[in-house]
Amino acid sequence: MKKVFNLFILLLLTLTGAVAQNTDSDPKAKEILDKLSAKTKAFTSISASFSSLMDNKKANLKVNQKGNLKLKGNKYKIDLDDYTVINDGKTAWTYTKESNEVQIDDAAELKKGNSIKPSEIFTIWENGFRYKFDKEATINGSKCEIIKLFPKDGKNKNYHTIVLTINKAKMEIQGVEILGKNGDNYTYTVTKFSPNQALTDSEFTFDKAKFPGVEVIDNR
Repeated sequence: MKKVFNLFILLLLTLTGAVAQNTDSDPKAKEILDKLSAKTKAFTSISASFSSLMDNKKANLKVNQKGNLKLKGNKYKIDLDDYTVINDGKTAWTYTKESNEVQIDDAAELKKGNSIKPSEIFTIWENGFRYKFDKEATINGSKCEIIKLFPKDGKNKNYHTIVLTINKAKMEIQGVEILGKNGDNYTYTVTKFSPNQALTDSEFTFDKAKFPGVEVIDNR
């Protein structure tokens, strides 16, 4: 379970390049992603509920989780079944519910991973990817546009393809699928999307007083 969570943590943080830099990509996909970027960046904050599935068919392993995500600038908070991660842009706290333990890290250190970060889920395409329009499909009653992303630096990534499902009418991310090189495939489905919520900065810090007896491990 912790492996699943760690990859999800390395599924979010900050990508700030421009879609226009990917000149070797599909023009139709670029047009859709440009619109999606413009709409997403206009939000002052994002709150979302999601479900996640880790599926490795070779190992006959499936792990389902549900969670909530809050984003505000470079700050984020992720609540999963067993873990909570809070990041205020400078410091990251990873709280394990079962052991009542929190690990503290420099946020800058978490950016050094070669995987995707959780806060990147709504702007993941913006840097370091080629992309291609795949198809249109009706999913759960909604017309969606499917776009595939391929990392330019693929040899240094632990995944080879990311599949974006975009709600055509709302121009919002409906799902993200990450296809891993080792057979681990991760699917994130957005079940509720609420932009421009009034989120306070205090929501993006760890308050030790709210967790009596918590063990603190400071890795900084």
